[in-house]
Amino acid sequence: MADYNIDLPDVLGSHISRAVQHDDYATASEFIEHLVQKDFDRHASDAQLRQLIEAGAESGEVKIGVSAIWLDAVKAKAG
Repeated sequence: MADYNIDLPDVLGSHISRAVQHDDYATASEFIEHLVQKDFDRHASDAQLRQLIEAGAESGEVKIGVSAIWLDAVKAKAG
């Protein structure tokens, strides 16, 4: 397992402390691990979506560009 020592502004440290006290996290490390995992999953999901869009574009069936499809997908995901 990787080990990191980080310095955070007080406001972020307080936020982590509150999250540990009020949410289902046993430690600050568990909370940070959860946040990093969510970010990792989001990036993996975006990469998979881009691959699917590119495969569709390469099929010759799509009449608009990959960038336009990607923008629509990102907007739909956010909204």
